[in-house]
Amino acid sequence: MKIFGTSMVVFAFLASMAGGVSAADAGGDVGLVNALQGDVSYQSKDAPARKAQAYMRVRHGDKIVLASGATIRISYTTASRQESWTGPGSFVATSAGGELLKGNKPEVSQLPAAVPQKLARVSELMNTSRVGGLVVRSAKAQTATSKEEVAAAVATYESMRGRGAQ
Repeated sequence: MKIFGTSMVVFAFLASMAGGVSAADAGGDVGLVNALQGDVSYQSKDAPARKAQAYMRVRHGDKIVLASGATIRISYTTASRQESWTGPGSFVATSAGGELLKGNKPEVSQLPAAVPQKLARVSELMNTSRVGGLVVRSAKAQTATSKEEVAAAVATYESMRGRGAQ
């Protein structure tokens, strides 16, 4: 019975590893934009071009286009490398790094093995903080009616608090 359980664990591990490789090839996340300056756009498969943002995820097959003088730095979570691209030019993001379409080759540096795993979580954490920020900033100004309701509620609270202290 113990051998059967161990075999299932090994099988599950191998299946997850194979699934991870095919997920990257099928359009999964392969990197994270660390720095961005100037006019940089990206286009995912079957989607219109959009303006790139710092700390966004880059997917396998995304085409990145840099205008003249624009720069982008991407850390690839699947390849343990970081690339700095300068425009004008374009490239396609893959699980092995960027593939040059036109323009200058990137400056490439290798990342320590632990860094890509931690970078993969940054975009997720940034999205959570943005959502919280949007909720706080989207509060509407009070109307005269709501101000009266708040004043009445405060008065009721104060009177109840005064009775409770006695």
